[in-house]
Amino acid sequence: MPRQLLTWSDTIKGTYPQRLPEPLHKTAMTYSYLHQVNMDSLNQVIENAELRARLSAKLSKTYSDDDQDSFKTPTASVLIPMLLPSSSLLPLGEIKILLTKRTANLSSHKGELVFPGGRLEPGETYAEAAIRETGEEVGLRSVTVLGTLGSHTTVQNTSFVAVVGVVEDIENLSPSVSEVEKVLLPSVAQLISAENYHEEQWHFAKNVTRSMHFFEVADELCWGATASLLAQFLELLLHL
Repeated sequence: MPRQLLTWSDTIKGTYPQRLPEPLHKTAMTYSYLHQVNMDSLNQVIENAELRARLSAKLSKTYSDDDQDSFKTPTASVLIPMLLPSSSLLPLGEIKILLTKRTANLSSHKGELVFPGGRLEPGETYAEAAIRETGEEVGLRSVTVLGTLGSHTTVQNTSFVAVVGVVEDIENLSPSVSEVEKVLLPSVAQLISAENYHEEQWHFAKNVTRSMHFFEVADELCWGATASLLAQFLELLLHL
């Protein structure tokens, strides 16, 4: 099936260092959920403790692999660090999410925007691994875990668990020079603006279609598993 219209991802070739895969064809999604978020939702002011309680209630408290085949059990975890200042009231749109840009000398996902995380060490829980990796990558160790968004699988068939955590102080960050080129802190309002967020349907084969999400963050491109996870989290957050 030929492409009918030029999609947004076709227009950015050569703009960003990442080389995007080529599906059979693409379909632009102009009116996805995040595009239709009412400004009232972004301006909604929730008391800090109430926001944590509502979000925690919507997240899974633990991840169980009881129903998973052993070869599908996730072996890694990432942290979605949500910056909540100590002030008691905060509009949802002003909440910030921490992302990192990986250095160009890494063996995989070089130069990509990602959440901090990595493989579990023996005896670790997913939350413990996510916090340890975040400390090693950006020097952030004080995290309040609210729950998880469950398990996810990348197109390379790597499974991981997404842990959601709250941080209050990022003044003493110390990014690892070998792993992190820079730290980004976009707000929710910036992430879902029509200029920065794009969604497409990518058709890889008959009846094989993936929703592809793209966020432009401070002249960087977030896509793939990280963008998909970010879109899922933002939708959950804006439904509080």
